[in-house]
Amino acid sequence: MIEVVGILAEFKYVSPHSLLKVKADDGQLVTAEWLAASALKRSGIEPETLKSGDRVVLKGNPRYDFAESGILNLKGSRRLSDDWTWP
Repeated sequence: MIEVVGILAEFKYVSPHSLLKVKADDGQLVTAEWLAASALKRSGIEPETLKSGDRVVLKGNPRYDFAESGILNLKGSRRLSDDWTWP
């Protein structure tokens, strides 16, 4: 499991996986695969829960080619401005 800190560029609230695209502090563009939109909705997460420009910390399992792909299987997230967290 790794941790990525950066600025949220885009939140795609879609199925089969919602996506968080984050510009990491080290300059890498990271795409975190999250739950489907329907599962997020059941958890109380709406499309406006996270917005572009939010400073976030993502935790997850990197894909085997993470250095090239930047794809992360999201296991946890936190918004730094107000300490909102998932899960």
